[in-house]
Amino acid sequence: MKKLLAAGAERIFYLGKVFRDRELTRFHNPEFTMLEWYRTRATYEDIQKDTEQLVYYISQETFSKDHIDFQNDKIDLTPPWKRLTLNELFKHHLGIELDKNWDIAELRRVANTCNIHFEPDDAWDILFFRIFLEKIEPHLGFPRPTFVLDYPLQMGLMAKRKKDNPELVERVELYIGGMELANGYSELLDADEQRKRFEQEQFKKNADNDLHYPIDEELISALDMAIPPSSGIALGVDRLIMLFTNNTDIRDVLLFPVHQWL
Repeated sequence: MKKLLAAGAERIFYLGKVFRDRELTRFHNPEFTMLEWYRTRATYEDIQKDTEQLVYYISQETFSKDHIDFQNDKIDLTPPWKRLTLNELFKHHLGIELDKNWDIAELRRVANTCNIHFEPDDAWDILFFRIFLEKIEPHLGFPRPTFVLDYPLQMGLMAKRKKDNPELVERVELYIGGMELANGYSELLDADEQRKRFEQEQFKKNADNDLHYPIDEELISALDMAIPPSSGIALGVDRLIMLFTNNTDIRDVLLFPVHQWL
């Protein structure tokens, strides 16, 4: 999609099947449907507005209502939706200011305090996800959808840095009913910085898996073609259907879930 932006496309989308080799859970299936769109001369704030307007439109046009009845909750879809930074969430739920303390020792302390199991050699991002998934994510998206903003640099491989805090990137995730629905960001368009981040990620993955992950040289070349400021987001269609149909297991909205064959 980014290569298409470099080729001159200004508003593009993809709706189709994607494949991820991940764990099988009630939210995950290796084959699922994704709606992804990008547009030039837009920021991640613009993409957030796109997303809330799209979901609200679908709800009104398809179900003639401005809310979702999900489990025992009524989730109001009327824009604008709630917007909270990752730092605000950690401060509210765990009492720590994440953007002032990136030390892995602090995350270990928090995990111990919250009785979250972790291994002594778990990396910073593993600890982060264990804490976030157990203590923060289940509370997100009630009684209104919530955009979570501004992630640490190491969690936004292809996202633009924030001007007022270069340790953070302009990444956003959408949560509705405790479920992650979409992930997007203002695009990183600096070829040199993108190569540096790819190399760092490549080194980490190679060390973890003893495998070689090549860098996409075509993408690096495309970034040298002066792409206008751009943003994009990817939305899980199956999870959106789960919300609208009040289902808590992705198997219930898929024709051929992998789970059936295991």
